[in-house]
Amino acid sequence: MAISNNNTGIRTGVCTSSTRPTAPYEVQQICTKCEEEKPLLDFYKDVRGRNGCMTKCKNCHNKICSANNKKNPEAGKASAARWRKNNPEKIKALNSATKSRRRKSERKLFSHDDWQSILRQYHLSCAYCGCGGDLTMDHVVPLIRGGRHSVGNIIPACRSCNSSKGGKFIIEWKKL
Repeated sequence: MAISNNNTGIRTGVCTSSTRPTAPYEVQQICTKCEEEKPLLDFYKDVRGRNGCMTKCKNCHNKICSANNKKNPEAGKASAARWRKNNPEKIKALNSATKSRRRKSERKLFSHDDWQSILRQYHLSCAYCGCGGDLTMDHVVPLIRGGRHSVGNIIPACRSCNSSKGGKFIIEWKKL
């Protein structure tokens, strides 16, 4: 295979065989932030960008967004609210996927009585911050990370702690 560099920061694998097309993982692009050459799969899609991708790799983009959200959390919240408002079909798909994962998990692993027992065990307070009030079920090992909807994986958490923890493990969440 011959490699061409066309002065755009994009290296393209050009197949010399006429029967095999270039695979997306063979196409390389240089990140404008870290200046490393990476496969296109390491970049978020963006129709406005070069080669249909953003100019910064996923890792650099996420670091920049995280730093911006820490500097101005209100702007981050407003941006997220705008995205939710403009993408109701994606929100519906995400919620459907979560419900599907819960349905697929073994239903008999957790009951209302189990939840009441766990609440009593934690004295009707959040397992993370200790506040009382409106408590939700939090999965210690998130469902999205392979956790189960079972007694050993559920603890009570206030809405604030549960939503900020999201799909992270406790160790990842506490580092923030």
